[in-house]
Amino acid sequence: MNNPTKYLALAFCSMTLAACGGGGGGGSTGGGVVGADVNMTAAEVFWPPVPNASDSLASTALAKYEGEWQQACVDHMRLKTVLVATSATTFTVTTREDYYDYADCTGAVVATGSYGMPGETVTYDETPVTAAVTLLNGNLVQPEPAISLATSLIATATFKLTGSGVQPTIYVDGKPMTPIQFTDAYKLYPGRALAGGSTKGALMLLNGDLLTLVAVPDAAASFKVKLQFFR
Repeated sequence: MNNPTKYLALAFCSMTLAACGGGGGGGSTGGGVVGADVNMTAAEVFWPPVPNASDSLASTALAKYEGEWQQACVDHMRLKTVLVATSATTFTVTTREDYYDYADCTGAVVATGSYGMPGETVTYDETPVTAAVTLLNGNLVQPEPAISLATSLIATATFKLTGSGVQPTIYVDGKPMTPIQFTDAYKLYPGRALAGGSTKGALMLLNGDLLTLVAVPDAAASFKVKLQFFR
């Protein structure tokens, strides 16, 4: 069985990611004992609607973050996230993984992964700050005040998969794995969960992309990009 792919996305925390594990991955078939089927129904895939701009509770400074965002395709999977304001400065963050029949994220969606609830509740500072930011490509930028500092409360929830390609859970070396059958592959994805807690980070927009940031240790007013999303 191949080692699980480490996505830059989702998994044990999501949008602020001060300290976070990697996401799901896949491999070929492997030995295991069939276990309980923990798949959920499609009705349990939680995906909150985004309010119209006129109905948004977000402050003017933070409204730019509200809405649906997604990442580039990674081996059948595309991570999506939606930020919805519950007050002027507080947002819920909900993530979803869509698994497509083909590795380039084309064809039918054969599985959807969800925690069944928002994975985080994030409170942002309304006043932006200036900071040096290291991008994913290693370049350093220092935009005008554009960084929104954040404190995140992580939920307690279990990640589950549903869809036509999802097979009953098996156990490999004592660990639960959910198989997904694709047209061109059969892959195993490890069980995972959010364990609660809190973390700090920041958000910013750059060229229309949403960047989640974590502080650079022992460096004042310095951040690095953890995740990058586009509309």
